[in-house]
Amino acid sequence: MSIEFIKIKNLTVFDDLKVNLSSGVNVFIGQNGTGKTHLLKAVYGACEASKEEKDISFDFLRCFKEDTSYLNFLHNISNNQK
Repeated sequence: MSIEFIKIKNLTVFDDLKVNLSSGVNVFIGQNGTGKTHLLKAVYGACEASKEEKDISFDFLRCFKEDTSYLNFLHNISNNQK
């Protein structure tokens, strides 16, 4: 399975972004603060969350926060409300 495009709305520095990807290697180049790392974290988070049927927000947000202890709390609250 390959990723054909990335579409991001209202995430960090991206208001509305769509990037078409090639089937080979893709390289992101830009100055500091332009969102290269956030783009990769968003793709990683989406791939991790798609491994199993679960709440995508937990794994997705985990990629952007170094201290994730509060996410476990939020995840437990979300599961208890189902």
